[in-house]
Amino acid sequence: MDKIVVPVDFSSASSWGFYYAYNIAKETGSELVVVHLYWPPYVESTYPVDMIQSIINEKEKEVLKHLKAATQKPLGDKNSVKIRYVIQPGSENSIAEVAAENKADLIVMGTHGSGKALDKVWGTNTANVIKDATCPVLAIPVGATYEGVKSIAYATDFDNEDTELLYQLTLIALAIKAQIHCVHINQADGAYDDKKELAFRKLFEENFSDLPVTYSVWSANEVEDGLETFCRINKVSILAMLTRKKSLWEKVFKGGSMTKNMTMQTKLPLLAFHK
Repeated sequence: MDKIVVPVDFSSASSWGFYYAYNIAKETGSELVVVHLYWPPYVESTYPVDMIQSIINEKEKEVLKHLKAATQKPLGDKNSVKIRYVIQPGSENSIAEVAAENKADLIVMGTHGSGKALDKVWGTNTANVIKDATCPVLAIPVGATYEGVKSIAYATDFDNEDTELLYQLTLIALAIKAQIHCVHINQADGAYDDKKELAFRKLFEENFSDLPVTYSVWSANEVEDGLETFCRINKVSILAMLTRKKSLWEKVFKGGSMTKNMTMQTKLPLLAFHK
């Protein structure tokens, strides 16, 4: 993992996201790309081009000072993380594009992770980035303290495409020295399809027998409740999911995206892949 992009807008959510990303970068030796997107300052159309550019340059210099003040390394931290700052006009919708331009391996974003109406904005923005990003997105709820990533749970529906994504996830896990737990949640009012589980495990083990992955199948009334329980009981550090169109995940919440809902509600960091 070479580059981690983290957007910072000076909110408490983005601060939590930055320091989580900072610690991952420190452990993996990655470059941390801090992105701040802003609305261009209002200027009269009659202003000459060089004057407009001068106003923009001054604004970006001021923003850079604030960014450096808001992204200082923790007190007593002797290790240095390489940080590069990207300041440009745009909105949250541009984050995925900026990450692609910088060839990021991972985007880390802070989210309130709450069901409260006023707190859903960051969750919605994060979910939109997940939808557009070409790399995994790690959503960090406010209050999620970094204590190392010891285990990652991957929520699977035992689809064949999960095999490829599990391989990608394993590369991330190896970089941060984490164990992967592959978990499937059966809804208690539905069929228990153990044949699909066995076929999936066989396919994965035939292709990636040397990768450290464990498997679990749980049952619960609701998939998201089962995932929350599994992660809490097994002290999972990060929950990883695949978001895709017309799948079980998007049907759980009355046609909405389960990954989007988990981004807003879970207290765990959520690593989302979009395909």
